Parts: sequence; structure tokens; C-alpha cells
Amino acid sequence: GICGGFQMLGRMVRDPDGIEGNVTEAVGLGLLDVETVMEPEKTVRNVSARSVPFDLPLEGYEIHLGRTTGPDTRRPSAIINGAEDGAISADGKVIGTYMHGLFGADGFRGKFL
Repeated sequence: GICGGFQMLGRMVRDPDGIEGNVTEAVGLGLLDVETVMEPEKTVRNVSARSVPFDLPLEGYEIHLGRTTGPDTRRPSAIINGAEDGAISADGKVIGTYMHGLFGADGFRGKFL
């Protein structure tokens, strides 16, 4: 899952301050052991990254609200600008990230598929 898709793969998305509307929490799909809490500051940036599962360079961007935490984030899907990003499920079958554009990299796309 990418961005909001990553958030929905988790157990819960919380919005206690109503940043995105009147719904203060929504149950996720539970495919990743993570939760997201919406925050008022939006992250918007170009990024250089390294795919953790495939050890490949990536270029892309982030544009999102919220911070995602939980046990599965101890298995990051990427290292973005030197920091861990995303999550990989314990069985390795589900991957989430905030990075858009990763499928534009031929090497990553080929390994992923």
C-alpha cells in the first residue's frame, strides 16, 4: 500500500483533532500491525530512498498527513533520506510505504512483480 493505502493496511487510523473530517477513528484492514494518527502538518517532499527488501535505489515523493507506528515498522520497507519508512508484515507478504513513485523504477518494479 502506498500513502493512504499504507495507512488503511494497518489496524486503525485515528484523527482525534478532526483534521480530515468528523470521523475520529476508522478500523483498518489489519494486514499490517501498525496504527496511524493524523497530524496537522502535511509532509510534502521529494525523496531519495533505498528499498529494504530489494536493496535498490529509488526516487519519488511523499505527500501525506499522519504518523504511522507499530511493531511492523521495525521492518521498514525503505530508507528515505536516511530514515526508516513504511512497514513489512511479519510474513513478508504485505508492504506499506509513504513513498510515491517507486514503481517508476524498473529494477524495483521487476523485483516486486
